[in-house]
Parts: sequence; C-alpha cells; structure tokens
Amino acid sequence: MKTFQNFMYNIAYEILIMIIPLVTMPYISRIIGASGYGTYSYHYSVACYFGLFGLLGISNYGVRSIATCYDDRKKRTHVFFSIYAIQLLASLLVIAAYAAYVLLFVKNNPSVAWLQLLYLLSVALDINWFYFGMELFSVTVIRNIVIKLATTGAIFLFVRKATDVALYTVIMVGGMLFSQIVLWLRLPHYINRPQIHLRDLREHISPVFLLFLPAIATSVFRCMDKIMLGALSGETQVGYYTQAENLIWACLSVITALGNVMIPVASRLSDSGDKKTLTHYTQISFRGITIFTIAVTGGLVGIAPVFIPFFLGSGFAPTIYITMLISPTMFFIAWENIIRTQYLLPNQKDMEFTLSVFAGALINLAANFALIPILQSYGAVIGSCLAECCVFIIQSMAARKEIHVLSILKSCLFYFVPGILMCILVLFLGTLPLETIPKLCLQFLSGVTVFAALTVPYLSKKDPLLWSILQSLLHRRAK
Repeated sequence: MKTFQNFMYNIAYEILIMIIPLVTMPYISRIIGASGYGTYSYHYSVACYFGLFGLLGISNYGVRSIATCYDDRKKRTHVFFSIYAIQLLASLLVIAAYAAYVLLFVKNNPSVAWLQLLYLLSVALDINWFYFGMELFSVTVIRNIVIKLATTGAIFLFVRKATDVALYTVIMVGGMLFSQIVLWLRLPHYINRPQIHLRDLREHISPVFLLFLPAIATSVFRCMDKIMLGALSGETQVGYYTQAENLIWACLSVITALGNVMIPVASRLSDSGDKKTLTHYTQISFRGITIFTIAVTGGLVGIAPVFIPFFLGSGFAPTIYITMLISPTMFFIAWENIIRTQYLLPNQKDMEFTLSVFAGALINLAANFALIPILQSYGAVIGSCLAECCVFIIQSMAARKEIHVLSILKSCLFYFVPGILMCILVLFLGTLPLETIPKLCLQFLSGVTVFAALTVPYLSKKDPLLWSILQSLLHRRAK
C-alpha cells in the first residue's frame, strides 16, 4: 500500500511538472524567444555538467544506502552525514572551478552564466536522496508543488520582455535553491546530531565514485549534446532542441515517478533475497510502461505539427520535426529506467550500469562531432537516438538472466498496431481546416478513443494480471 501511495504522490508531482510547462513555455517562448531561451538552456547545461561533479554518484547510492538502514535512526544518521560530507566537499570544489570557468572563458551573456552559481549551491544542498531512501515522497512532492507554483507565478509577474533572460534565470535556479533549503529544515525529524570522522567517509568513496562514472557518461547525452550544439551551431539551435527535449521528458514523467518509487522498494527486496518478487515487479512494470510509451509516442508524433506552433509560437517551427524524430528515444529511456532502477542498481550491478552508459556516451560524442556541424539540431537527435539504443541493448544483456526482455517485448508487439493507427489518424485530423483549439481537442479525444478501443479488449484477455493491476489502481484512485 505504501508503494502505491508513493507512486501516486510522484504521479501527482509529475503531472504538475507536465502542466506547468503547458502554462509557462508558450509565454516564455514568445517573450524571450528561441535565442533567449537558448542562452538560458546553454548556460544551464554547462552548470549542470559542473554540478555532476558535485553530486558524484550520490543520488542513486544515497537512496540505496538509506533504504538499507530504514528502521535504524542511529545508523541512518551516521550513513547520511558520511555520504553528505563527500557531496559537500565535492560541491565546494565544483563551485570554485565553475567561477574560474566563467571568469576566464565566458564572453557572451556572462550575467546568465554567473547566476547559475545559484544552481550549483542547490546541488551542494541537494538531499532528495535521503527522503527517497526513507520513502518520504510526500515531503518532497508537497514542497515541490508549492515552489513550482510560486516559480510559475513569478515568471508571469516579472518576465515581461526579451531582455529579461537574466531575470528568468534567477527565478528558475533560485526556486531550485529554495526547494533544497526547505528540505534541510525538516531533516532533524529523521536524524540525530552529526558525529562523524574523516575515516567514516572511506567506505562510501569507492561506490560513490563507481556510480559517478555512469553519471558523467550519461551527462554526455543529457547535457553535453546541448553544450556541443551551442558551440557548433549557436544558441538558437539549442533553444529548438531543448524545447523538443522538454516535451519528451514531460511525456516520460510517469516513468520517472515509477523509477523513483521502485528504487528503495527494489533495494530492500534485493537485500532480503526476495528475487522472485523483484522479478515479478519488474516484468509487470516493463509491460505496463511499454504500452504507455507506445500510446504517448504515437500521440506526440501525430499532434506535433499542430500543437507545437500553437504551444511555442511560429518561431519554434523547427522544433516540430525535431520532436517527431526524437520521440522514439522514449522507448529506450523507458526500458532503461525499468532495468536500471529495478534490477541493476538494487542488485549492485554498478559495473554493468557504468559500462552501458559509457558505451552510449562514446557513440553520442562521435555522432555529435560528425553530424552537428552538418545537420545542426537533427545531428544531435541522431546522436541521442543511437546512444539510448546502445545503452538499452547493453543493460538488457546484463539483466538477461533475470529479465527476459525479448520475451516481454514480443508479448507487447500487438500494442504497436493501435499505436501506429492512432498516430496516422491524429496526423490526418491535423490537416482538417478547423480552428486550432477544436482541432487539438478532436485529435486528442480521437487518439485516446481509438487506442483504448483497440487495446483494452486485447489487454483484458491476453494479460489479465496487468489488466487486474490497472483496474486496482483506477479503483483506488476513485476512492
């Protein structure tokens, strides 16, 4: 029951994350434009890259470590401060290094670059991993909802003209910093006073750095693509590409919520040796997420030509085709998330995880260097698709003894048929001579109806276990 409640808390927050961009992105896209948004995205991507060296591999390692001492206040106090001491020391070094970078190398829009120091301070104070390990998702969700709403209000109140890029940056990264400060105010409820020595850090340094390696590799195709795009093609191209990427990650929000909830659950199941239950969880998640991703991908591709000009403005027309081309990566990201959070990390398969993302990073770098100067944003899209596919294949091989990925995907082949038919229908409806809002409503309702009508009868007969779980979830939500 607690897992279900945590999942619903995360779903509520992820839905909010989807809704807020629907409100702010059209406004920001029209006020500061592709160039201004590209400037913010470029410098934020650089700061994110520095921030990775502050967090190291602590996000995943911290969740796993706290989850294993869930009921022991004294032990979790010791574990928390031992891990956080590493994070704080690394973050202080990163802040100094970033300040030197801005001072020596940033010539364009230096004020926006300097303001990203607020983001790096939020990285230094980031203890979300503690609350996730304790399965206190309500704490982080309620905090984030309040701060996201306040940030949204501030954007509409204060960002009024194209030159307000710096002000927009303050609001965005300032909100991140404040959200971390709030978490520290609640921390004394769950831990005691710190009593650690430098020698206490030793046991955590090796596993933290082992998980840091995949974090760095992952950053190559999460942050470095935008950095390379900005350096090789200009910040306007970053604006086009980032908006397409934002739409993809908004659609993947449910998968992110499931992954966050399942890490501590899977860690305890693995620690107790209950591999049968863990495998059962994973197979159900894999099938359910695959069906969801088919529906979302088909719908997004179909609605993009109408939705994106309406949503972002005519200045973001290139984002239409970027979004349609990058949409298939949602499958690989979704499947990776299941394998990583429910098998590799809980079972401490850190080396296999590291190998997969390093291979993906190398492919991404090579593709970006070769294709971005020629194809600009489309080159970055191709690099991301190839990288995610590579990561998925290697992780599937690593988990093949416990998770029969090919068998699961074969059982889901039918669902691609209604997904493709839905996409074709939605694309056709987008060509009708209707006003934009009625047309979008028609596309959405028709797409959902067709996919559900073709999927539900098959799902109820061929996968009764998953169908019963979905019914149970809907029944609980109705209550």
